[in-house]
Amino acid sequence: MSTREPLPAFEDRAPSDRYCDLILTGGVTSSIAYPAAVFALATAYRFNSIGGSSSGAGVAALAAAAEYRRRHGSSHGFQIMLERTAAVADNVHGKTRLAWLFQPEEENRRLFNALLPGFAKPSGKLCALALGIVRSHAIVFIIAIIILVIALGAAALRWIDYSSAFLTGTLSFVGAVIAMLIFVACEVRRLVRHDYGLCTGSRVGKSPLPPLTDWLHGLIQEIAGRKVDDEPLTFADLAKAPGSPRETLNDPCSAGASSINLQMFTTNVTHGRPYIFPQQEDGEVDDPPLYFRSSEMRRLFPQRVVECMMRKSSSYDGNAKPAPVEPAPVGLLRRVARWFVSLVGSSVAGGEDEPEEEPLYPLPREHLPILVAARMSVSFPVLFSAVPLWILDERDKQKPVFRRCLFCDGGICSNFPIHLFDSPIPSWPTFGISLHEIPQSEQGAARARRPWWSLFRWWRLWRRTLAWIWLSSQQCLGTRWTGLPRKYGVVRLPRDHLEGREDQWSEFEAEPGSFDRLSGFFSALASTTINWNDATLARLPGVRERVARVRLRSGIGGLNIRMTGDQIRGLADLGRVAALKLLKRYAFPVARPSDELSDDKLSDGWNEHRWVRLNVLRDSLATSLAGLTWAASHVGYGKPLRDLIRLAIDEPVLKKDKDSQLLAAQAAALEGALDALIEAERALNMSTAGQPYRPSPRPVMRVRPPL
Repeated sequence: MSTREPLPAFEDRAPSDRYCDLILTGGVTSSIAYPAAVFALATAYRFNSIGGSSSGAGVAALAAAAEYRRRHGSSHGFQIMLERTAAVADNVHGKTRLAWLFQPEEENRRLFNALLPGFAKPSGKLCALALGIVRSHAIVFIIAIIILVIALGAAALRWIDYSSAFLTGTLSFVGAVIAMLIFVACEVRRLVRHDYGLCTGSRVGKSPLPPLTDWLHGLIQEIAGRKVDDEPLTFADLAKAPGSPRETLNDPCSAGASSINLQMFTTNVTHGRPYIFPQQEDGEVDDPPLYFRSSEMRRLFPQRVVECMMRKSSSYDGNAKPAPVEPAPVGLLRRVARWFVSLVGSSVAGGEDEPEEEPLYPLPREHLPILVAARMSVSFPVLFSAVPLWILDERDKQKPVFRRCLFCDGGICSNFPIHLFDSPIPSWPTFGISLHEIPQSEQGAARARRPWWSLFRWWRLWRRTLAWIWLSSQQCLGTRWTGLPRKYGVVRLPRDHLEGREDQWSEFEAEPGSFDRLSGFFSALASTTINWNDATLARLPGVRERVARVRLRSGIGGLNIRMTGDQIRGLADLGRVAALKLLKRYAFPVARPSDELSDDKLSDGWNEHRWVRLNVLRDSLATSLAGLTWAASHVGYGKPLRDLIRLAIDEPVLKKDKDSQLLAAQAAALEGALDALIEAERALNMSTAGQPYRPSPRPVMRVRPPL
């Protein structure tokens, strides 16, 4: 929110049976845009399903806690969420509360301070990272300069010749570079010891403000109407809250029994695939049981949360043991490095402690505190430590062992899981808010269009004065100050289902410098690897028109922990604008929360969206079922499907599964399903079944494991 605009009061106008789902993308500090969006949407809708990935998972947890409190009779949680998250823009002890959320471990502080300028810089990151590393190890170069000065002084006094002085200075600088590399190697080694992260999220030393995990835990509890020392809010608490769709709408679906369905993406980098929390109960999914060590959890989470997890489970009492870890061989170079850093002090060298054998506890499923899942999803690589859990490796049936698995940022697999709660024909809308950076070429073009006289301070001051007068006049006319976000980004929502099919452009070749182009190229490679599935899905009709895209200017959000208070407030206001655009299209005819929605007639976007979804389903089913009749009856080198069904009554079709033998009633039901599919293929591909609306791009339906 702008500093000129006080925080609004929450007005709950959402009917008890009007729901929406919400998906939030990741973006580290960019998630500051979300609380204001959640606040605005909650005035017209009740949240049934809330999902997120990376930092979006943290805000999803806050939204779920506020909805949980509303279901128990108080909507004050949304007001608390907005106020506490808006306070991250305040300055405390020389930096914003946002910056205090990122507190590195003491022995990682030097490396954190070295990388921070590169994180915050919108361009030239490689140079900024290199300069940050050099600056953090300036002491070795200062010593080299002192040696050079002494050598030159000795040469001036004719104690040595100048060639020897320059040789001494050169050797001192070479030694400084080598010393810096050794220090960096030791710091990286400590980073590995801390599970590949600079920050754990828990309180470090005597910090005046809590870091991210502690802050998030206290805020979730406060929003939910609980004290910090009370039982932490769990997924089971959310699911059992009053006001489920089954209660209010008689929803017959199994999902309708869950009141608040919170789901979060995280990534098991050891297995190389995503996990969704909460895990379903045994027998419903294929994910193996997860286990934890209390000592590892206490390093990452508040004591009360770990105690709750231990109470909800009992220690593993099987015969499997953790897999032994072979110590890495110590070469000559590493021994020399250890000896060198030992001269500086043992705190710099750092050693690896052998893990003590301790009991493993099954990780709760539905009774898992939502804070734990949020922290696993927020674990941005290098910035935050990965969360270690244990899985029983049964590849060797004779001697199964527990192996340590690391869970990192959910955005590694899906940064915008807009598909998470989708159904073929939705009963209520699923909104998405995605975050993107405006290409440098667009921002550069805007700067290039400025006249040469804009370089003078008086002209900039004159333009700012005119802007202030215009914005003040807008306030006097009774409209909110919506011009502020344009300074930090823009919000786009397609006006209808025909818009929004264009791709997102990564214009790294438009960068002016070679190093910027190189870093942009590698950034585009990483983004394509991670986001190709989300980017492809976002172009589909039925998806694109319900996703508000927040486009951020360089240096706003992302890894920029050093944003100013005004930048943080401007970023938060972008989220409010995104929510208002969604309300304007889909909340007809109930919610007109303010004069901002009265600039033109509200469109009935919800009915249009359902019409598009019906045609998308019809088109994708027609494509997927094409050829089914021929394939079911074609013999080839096997039996027709009807013969296989009838044969399964007498003997199992699956030789290794005796339970695959069917009863007569089961065989009749399966043959009836086959007949229904054949009839559906015929109906969907009749010439009279064609519709004027043809989705573009064409949807494709595939069978795949759950994600």
